[in-house]
Amino acid sequence: LTDAVTRGLQTNLALVQQQTRAERADADQTAALAPLLPQVTGTISAMREKVSLAAFGFTGFPGAEFPTLVGPFNVVDARVTVSGSAVDLAGGAEYASKRATARAEAHTTAYTREQIIYAIALLYEQALTADSRVAATKAQADTAEALARLAHDQKNAGIVAGIDAVRQDVALEAAKQRVVMATNEAEKTRLRLARAIGLPLGQAFTLAGTMKYVAAPELTLDAAVAQAYADREDLKSATERTKAADDTVRAAFLARFPTVHFEAAYGKIGNDVSSTLGTFSAAAFLRVPLFDGSNRAARAARASAELTARKAEADDQRAGVYYEVRAALL
Repeated sequence: LTDAVTRGLQTNLALVQQQTRAERADADQTAALAPLLPQVTGTISAMREKVSLAAFGFTGFPGAEFPTLVGPFNVVDARVTVSGSAVDLAGGAEYASKRATARAEAHTTAYTREQIIYAIALLYEQALTADSRVAATKAQADTAEALARLAHDQKNAGIVAGIDAVRQDVALEAAKQRVVMATNEAEKTRLRLARAIGLPLGQAFTLAGTMKYVAAPELTLDAAVAQAYADREDLKSATERTKAADDTVRAAFLARFPTVHFEAAYGKIGNDVSSTLGTFSAAAFLRVPLFDGSNRAARAARASAELTARKAEADDQRAGVYYEVRAALL
């Protein structure tokens, strides 16, 4: 069983797809965080220029003589620039939403793993049951065959009527038919198990496990439901998705507030490397959203509708867990 579960977790398509979605959610979280972190860039440039002063309007000034062309001359510039957001409330809420979505996908991945383990274990035990049923029907067929031989011997000895031998022959054929049906059903169960754990097509295998009785734990309905509400990964995922939708609504509301950005640079510039001098610049920007063509209103309406849907899904999931636990106890 352990081998089957391990193989199934490695090859199951549903788990592979869910793990891909979880990785994509992690990437979205990283992408949402990037605008909130400082961006640092370094540039080194070396240019040789010849500038036309006349093109920039340095002509016709009374009492001043300007050359038409300046250069050629060299400019060497090495500079480090730091820029980023000092205040971005909407960006912070958007990042919180992506982080909650990533947590939801992680819980969904864990729930998918649990479902796969449950499904493979169930198929494995169904296969063991089917094998036991084959053995039982074969034993019944052997008994029917022995009874048929006995009936024919008794008929030949004149002890019983011929109808009794015919009746045992019919019972024997029915027993043989049950063996065929049980064998076919066992093979179908093995095929389902092989498909679930990703075995190569046509691969033969042997079930080495056995079924043992294990007493069920003593649980009241209230205790079982409380444990399910605390531990079920699908409920945790639904809760995180609701939180993500709530953060998206908050981000849409905060998008109307101003943002503050900064940019600073330091470097050295000169005609050549030996003559460079240190220079710097620093700036702050206040960006105030004035009009965006109702984009914020549409985004807020869409986020609000998504939140309503997520809350309904979470409530439905919670109710579903209650009924699943109650049915399991029954």
